[in-house]
Amino acid sequence: MKRGVGKHNQRLRRRRFLALFLGLLLTATLLETGVRLRQSLKFGKSSSTLYEFTEVSPGLRGLVPGSRAGRIPINSQGFRSPELEPVRTPSRIRVAFLGGSTTFCSGIEQEARTWPALVVQRLAEQWPGLPMDYVNAGVPGYSSETSLRNLKARVAPWKPDVLVIYHATNDLARESRRIAQEQGVWQESAPSWLDTHSLAWSLIRKNLPRTSSPSSILNCPVLNCPVEDFVPGFEQSLGALLAEAKRVTPVVVVATFRHRVRSHLSPEEKREACRTSRLYLPFLTEDQLLDSFLAYNRAIRKVASAQPVLLVEGEEETPGDATHFLDSVHLTQRGCQLLAERIARELGAAPEWLQLVADKQSRLSDSD
Repeated sequence: MKRGVGKHNQRLRRRRFLALFLGLLLTATLLETGVRLRQSLKFGKSSSTLYEFTEVSPGLRGLVPGSRAGRIPINSQGFRSPELEPVRTPSRIRVAFLGGSTTFCSGIEQEARTWPALVVQRLAEQWPGLPMDYVNAGVPGYSSETSLRNLKARVAPWKPDVLVIYHATNDLARESRRIAQEQGVWQESAPSWLDTHSLAWSLIRKNLPRTSSPSSILNCPVLNCPVEDFVPGFEQSLGALLAEAKRVTPVVVVATFRHRVRSHLSPEEKREACRTSRLYLPFLTEDQLLDSFLAYNRAIRKVASAQPVLLVEGEEETPGDATHFLDSVHLTQRGCQLLAERIARELGAAPEWLQLVADKQSRLSDSD
């Protein structure tokens, strides 16, 4: 009798376990299906990554020409900008933009609303009748070192008249991760199966820091070093980029960078402002991130002062709120407008720009 009861209980436990397993599997499947449907409706793509990369020149990875990043089209030259004419008239001004995803403008679907497009639009409004086009050579993940290779291999051949450079966040990631690895507080690991195949898991990981510390979630201690240790590598790579840019064109612009975090915010507000930055840099606290970007802007000013380039400051003009930031570093449409306004304002008043405009206008008159 007892043996029969024991077997019955074992069968009952197995059935309960199977029912629980099937229930969890069904829930996970429905969640993944729902998240991918939302992704497809929002971005036009249901895969876990929006970007398609390929080797665009030896040793340089870039966006696949003619592909789409969600709903964002990549032109046949591999840039996020309108198609460029193979032959340019002598009177046309061409502006090229270098940077990472914050220059590419991830999260802004309409090309005309990206800050590079708005910079050129503002300039064209001020000098009507003068033809202009642009190259948005920003690529998600690029640092100033990668942009240097991108400039040499892919941007310089298009002979831009103006180069605008906007870098910081990917350089900070590269430098701080290097030091974190040296100190043994963080190790870069290959993406897990869930990271690669599950969009729902990726979304959950990105939203966990809303209520928890990324360092505790990822079992990562905080990096113990002054933020000034992150600066020398950035100064060197940014200096090399500016020097090469000056060899390409006399009109070079570098803008200070704006992160969402602010010193006056409460601890809860700082945590929200740094949420995505800490997801990728869990070994840095909110205050370390704040101090790091302040140090990087000082470095931008220092490097710019050592070379004949136009420095565009005024990063504080962009408020650190959800109206202007999609996450910790990527701008909303309103944030793009403010960044474009400060760059167009400073560039439009610069003597080197005014000289360029005069030269192009004379060529335009000659062609008439």
